[in-house]
Amino acid sequence: MGAKIPRKVVAFKTWQEGITIPSGYSVFVHYKEGLWNINPRKHGPDKYGPEGGPVIAEKPEYPVPGKNEGCLIGRVLYSSEIRSNGHFVMEFPELENGGEKNKETVFAIGRDGILIPKTDYPKLLQLRCNDIDSGIFDNEGELYLELEIW
Repeated sequence: MGAKIPRKVVAFKTWQEGITIPSGYSVFVHYKEGLWNINPRKHGPDKYGPEGGPVIAEKPEYPVPGKNEGCLIGRVLYSSEIRSNGHFVMEFPELENGGEKNKETVFAIGRDGILIPKTDYPKLLQLRCNDIDSGIFDNEGELYLELEIW
């Protein structure tokens, strides 16, 4: 199809770099390999892939409540002040501050992957595991993904 960009997502960090997507491009997120352990004190040593563990994340503090705890999730951010350098790298100047100009869509990805459709505006894809921010520090492992752009 198009360019393929490898990404590693670690279990013990919140939102991590995925890719900036220029207007007119789609991205498919493919799981390649890797396992992680979410909340080992509660769930023991079992490791899971991007589908997450058997426990449903019911609390509203989870980034994606109603999906499996520890599943791979994504967030697409849109900003009115995106600057492109003509490649797959852009600047989102106010992302860290959560400025009002940003809009986001958060979703579960899982083992089968997900297509981020083309739009008429640039966007930023970020990745992480579905865990509460205050409890993410004890997670272990990583997943390896391939972001296919076309």
